Amino acid sequence: MKILHLDQNHPLLIEQLTQAGFDCQEDYTSSKQDIENRIASYDGIVIRSRFKIDKQFLDAATHLKFIARVGAGLESIDVCYAASKNISLFAAPQGNKNAVGEHALGMLLSLFNKLNPADRQVKSGLWKREHNRGVEIQGKTIGLIGYGNMGRSFAKKLKGFNCTTLCYDIQKDLGNKNATQVSLQTLQEQFEQVNEDSSVRVLVITANTEGQPKPVFCAGYDIGGFDAQGNGANAFEQVPEALAVLRPITICALNGSVYGGATDIVLACDLRIGLEGIEWRMPATAIGLHYYPSGLQRYIQRMGVAASKRAFLTARPFTWQQLDKLGLFEAFVTADDFDQTLQDLTQDIFALAPLAAEETKKSLNEIENGQVNQTLLRSRVTMTSQSEDFLEGRKAFAERRKPVFKGR
Repeated sequence: MKILHLDQNHPLLIEQLTQAGFDCQEDYTSSKQDIENRIASYDGIVIRSRFKIDKQFLDAATHLKFIARVGAGLESIDVCYAASKNISLFAAPQGNKNAVGEHALGMLLSLFNKLNPADRQVKSGLWKREHNRGVEIQGKTIGLIGYGNMGRSFAKKLKGFNCTTLCYDIQKDLGNKNATQVSLQTLQEQFEQVNEDSSVRVLVITANTEGQPKPVFCAGYDIGGFDAQGNGANAFEQVPEALAVLRPITICALNGSVYGGATDIVLACDLRIGLEGIEWRMPATAIGLHYYPSGLQRYIQRMGVAASKRAFLTARPFTWQQLDKLGLFEAFVTADDFDQTLQDLTQDIFALAPLAAEETKKSLNEIENGQVNQTLLRSRVTMTSQSEDFLEGRKAFAERRKPVFKGR
């Protein structure tokens, strides 16, 4: 049996396949078209993420019996068409779970302890001890959306930090000693705890896309479980609604493509940064569904009537360039610049007076929704103008230094 290896992997793979009697051949440089022209002579291929295995490629692979992907998923392969041709598919869903778990923990520690901006400042000769004072994971509640191999690995590593770890997954009974599986309603209740914790000033919503050849932030609501009790559109609607009115400033770090109901999670955040190359699609009408009211309202408020009609009445995807033109995102950046852009945006928010930022967010939300109360708005003006933060802000301006706000 002839196997074509299209991506370099650990040498042990080829070594053991050869010992088992397989004829292993390697081609790490030829174009997809060149491979397609001679794929008919191979019984199997081993690939990571070099190119997509589509219908045209599979039609040319007349003797192909299996495709082995050295990665967690099969997103780069036309799975349905491969099945129709009796081609077996293999992945390695547990292969990089430990690396992803460690990477996610590293990012969390970096964010909580402001390591990236502090590192840049120290290299520039600056030492801002109080400005860069971090936050401990201990005592915090960490929520995981999805509890597969990657989620379980991350939760296991969080165990030693003496924090509470919750997980939500569309499959039942996945919770273990490292994380408690909860409903969407329980996660919403965590939003209330965030509101009550004055030390939380910024909430970042992002996804773990490590190892995905085409990163996906979220594929949307699980329509397969739509008929289950408590899983309808009304239940999901409560999540972005709760997110939209949170006290802290919310940032969606959109590091992958987003679809369906998950687009409303993005829109419900106050600010957004995006990864170049992603797409955005709303397929509600394509599957026969009228979208829920608050979601439609948010689409029109954030994207405008014309873009909203395009989203719902064509179900065509938006490219990242089209989204950028809407002015919805703070920036679209490459993968190399993504984490730094997020850190910079977060630090800009941390530099604001907490009381003024929170009260202004309330007012902006109320005005956006037509709930204009002049008396309430003016009371917030009075409150902040008499605050210690405003006094500190004026003093710092006069002394040409950065203010140190206390949120009162």
